[in-house]
Amino acid sequence: MAIVSLLDVSLSFGGAPLLDRVNLQIDRGERVCLVGRNGAGKSTLMKVITGELNADVGQVFRQAGAVFATLRQEVPAGLTGTVRMVVEGEGGSYEEHNDWERHDRVERLLEGMGLPADHEFAALSAGQKRRVLLARGLVEEPQLLLLDEPTNHLDLESITALNNGLINFKGTVLFVSHDHQFVQTIANRIIEITPKGVIDKLMTYDEYLESEDIGKIRQVLYS
Repeated sequence: MAIVSLLDVSLSFGGAPLLDRVNLQIDRGERVCLVGRNGAGKSTLMKVITGELNADVGQVFRQAGAVFATLRQEVPAGLTGTVRMVVEGEGGSYEEHNDWERHDRVERLLEGMGLPADHEFAALSAGQKRRVLLARGLVEEPQLLLLDEPTNHLDLESITALNNGLINFKGTVLFVSHDHQFVQTIANRIIEITPKGVIDKLMTYDEYLESEDIGKIRQVLYS
């Protein structure tokens, strides 16, 4: 079943189209990496998918009732309190609301991602903050998790925790990354945005890069 579908989606910001008649469907359980040169439209495409940006032309269909969660490159300003409080979100402690299922999910995420539950969020390293924000997104059990360069500025411990969290995640993942090993570990589908179209292949990143047929297609689309 499709989580999201795009039909002939185009978008420009006053010049040549950044997205030009894009058609794609992302299904439940897929782990999709968007690749392409800087400025190709990868982050823009994710914002169209979430509804933060509206396409100039075309249609976007999202599964009714589906929860989308996004982990951005920047840590949002103004987040305060302990790690547990940030992971729990604005609704407050799940213990207070007798939501024990969510409470258990928070505790499993805190332990599984190696997060110091009672430490102040503001005092954490950049890598630890990104891990906290990932846990905050996962606690909502989203159908689609979107990640924009999730390993940027992370130490090895944080990257390992991020990998483990995503491997255990049962939903669909759509992400942008230039980290070869991370893409190879997580992705089972590669979508490349090129100046002359989109390449979409259900395979690992190494298989994608090593394919002679895809190499020929890329040569044409980048010429």
